[in-house]
Amino acid sequence: MAEGSDPTSSTRVKMDADPDSTLTEFFTNCDDYLLFQLTKFYRDRLEQAIEEGVEGLALMLIGEDHFSGQEYQKVSELVQNGNRAGSSKLLLNLVMEKGPRARRMMWESFVKMHHSLRKLGSILREIQELGSDPINDMKVGEELSEIPSHLKDVQQKHKETLRVQTETLRVNTILIKEKVKIFQLVDRYAELTVISTVRDLTLVEHELLARGRDHEEWREKDLRKELEKIRTDQLFQSSFSQRKSKSGNSAAVSGVPGIGKTTMVQKIVYDWATGKIYPHFQFVFSFKFRDLNTINYPGQIGKLLSEAHSKEDGRFEIFLRFVAGLSSPQSARPLEMFLGPFLHQTTCRVIDWVKEKVEGQIGDSQTETGKRKLLNTFHYLFESQNKALARNTVGSMETLSLSGLRLTPIDCAVLSHVIGLCDTIKHLGLGQCNIQCEGLQRLGPILHKCQELSLGGKEVGDSGVKRLSAALRNPECKIQKLDLRGNNPTDSCAEDLASALSTNRSLIDLDLGSNNLGDSGVKLLSVALRNPDCKIQELGLQGNNLTDSCAEDLASALSTNRSLIDLNLGYNKLGDSGVKLLSVALRNPDCKIQKLHLFHNALTDSCAKDLASVLSTNRSLIYLNLGYNKLGDSGVKLLSVALRNPECKIQELGLDNTALTDSCAEDLASALSTKQTLRILNLGLNSFTDQSVPALRRLILTCSSLEEIELRGNQFSPNGERQLEPLQESRPGLSVTV
Repeated sequence: MAEGSDPTSSTRVKMDADPDSTLTEFFTNCDDYLLFQLTKFYRDRLEQAIEEGVEGLALMLIGEDHFSGQEYQKVSELVQNGNRAGSSKLLLNLVMEKGPRARRMMWESFVKMHHSLRKLGSILREIQELGSDPINDMKVGEELSEIPSHLKDVQQKHKETLRVQTETLRVNTILIKEKVKIFQLVDRYAELTVISTVRDLTLVEHELLARGRDHEEWREKDLRKELEKIRTDQLFQSSFSQRKSKSGNSAAVSGVPGIGKTTMVQKIVYDWATGKIYPHFQFVFSFKFRDLNTINYPGQIGKLLSEAHSKEDGRFEIFLRFVAGLSSPQSARPLEMFLGPFLHQTTCRVIDWVKEKVEGQIGDSQTETGKRKLLNTFHYLFESQNKALARNTVGSMETLSLSGLRLTPIDCAVLSHVIGLCDTIKHLGLGQCNIQCEGLQRLGPILHKCQELSLGGKEVGDSGVKRLSAALRNPECKIQKLDLRGNNPTDSCAEDLASALSTNRSLIDLDLGSNNLGDSGVKLLSVALRNPDCKIQELGLQGNNLTDSCAEDLASALSTNRSLIDLNLGYNKLGDSGVKLLSVALRNPDCKIQKLHLFHNALTDSCAKDLASVLSTNRSLIYLNLGYNKLGDSGVKLLSVALRNPECKIQELGLDNTALTDSCAEDLASALSTKQTLRILNLGLNSFTDQSVPALRRLILTCSSLEEIELRGNQFSPNGERQLEPLQESRPGLSVTV
């Protein structure tokens, strides 16, 4: 494959807790195309990042036979001559020329060196955070977007207007006759050094002011190891901007007054208008705070807000949040020295606009677009810092679902603020929102207020579950239903969760399915389930890599727990021995289990006798799912004996894909024909043929309580299917699926 060609399927990457081992594994498994793209994307930043360690890196490449001694000498000479920038540029040039093997070795060497090179560590952390599709995330907003044909003339006129407005620079003078001089911008512009976020912004500004001429020397000595220089055409790269939002990218540049920030913005606009930078931006607008206050308030502010909000692509979202924030006296007061006082009518118009948008969007959040718009209106509320407005608009909200939206920590802080002012919230749906530890920390203060909380489907992890456990231990916790499916917690968080289950008085439904708790984690949870104060009624442990090693602990919990009625153990590996241990507890008269899910557990006919004993003696069990196990005819024949027992109260029975043939059809039909509690029976994906049709017909016609029977995936002939399908017309509400 050529290095510049795009593969047919993107590389999937998963980053987790151990950065070094994970990054090493990532670069080892990375395909050549992705490494090429990473190197190309981070090229300029890597030149800065490796300056302090370029000789060590060159030595590593020599050790792996990627560099010759002569090439190392060239790199080293530049370092000795004080030209570290040139040495790092040379090293990267050599690596790119040598091809994929050298690039792979270079990135693997970066992992080994990043602890001593802060800038390099920052780049690696960023790659780690990009997640499963780094190429796509790196290029957020950078794809060339074809402007609609009807806007091309508008764009060209707009560029020409901006060029005229920005090509000259007005400079104030102390001369009486000539107070303002006008120069060509390109002749007078002095490029600023823009650096990445520093350790203490206030401290650095004071140092800049105090050091004056010594600034350059001080920067070289003390800050070179910490900071990255950023070109103006890089400001809106995902690397430096606050991205991860469909609203677009944003960047904030801070500096001491008078240093030239406004002139820098003018140069950015001029360079875009003349086609030098940001060709993927369709339009560029420049606003000055002082100019905003010349609008004829409050009439035009309403029109401005409406027009900006009408742009579906979110291009003005930051602007709208900014204006919403100006309705807050606390936010507006520091700006009044630049803008003058805000008219009361203007503030009221902004508040009315925010109120209108929030109220209009609350009822329209079923689609992803609707959810995104609703989240944006919450940002307006947050920026307004108007608690009365928030209570009036969302104070009576009962259900909020943002499932499927990627939520940043800032989004989570906004949600926390809004929900904190809502006393009626019952259901909060945040599944598949990619909320990681920092976001969950922002949400922490309000999680206990919800009755139903869904966080299923993305990397909450152990640290996130520990934070949730703290919310569950809150004496004021109202959570009754908690969905944590597919969040990758392991046994290391089980002790915190067990502690929460032992003390919480509200939680009755907990779904921990599709995680990695393992036997050790479930053993800890079983201790909590034995606690008389545990109120859990429904517990999902499906897909948690459980074996018979935890079965005895679970059995002990089932024997003593008085609240648990629904237990999902599907998609595990309990095996016959594990089910035999559970069966002892299920036969206990004090066991309250009503629903038991044992599908996909590597069961055979060896455990059928024990299950039959449970069906014969347990008075509460009404649902049993044994699908996707190899019970076979012999196993189901044993179960059929128990199903005939009048004490058996089964209502739903799952025997799909359990290796059944015609041999057991008569036994099963005979047992269930008179079972007047049975409502749903699943016999799909087995090997029944037309030979079983008479027995199945008798079962369907004589079991008057039967509402649904699933027979798809068997081996009936068209004639056999024609004999079965019409039976659903035999009584109202009956469903026969063949």
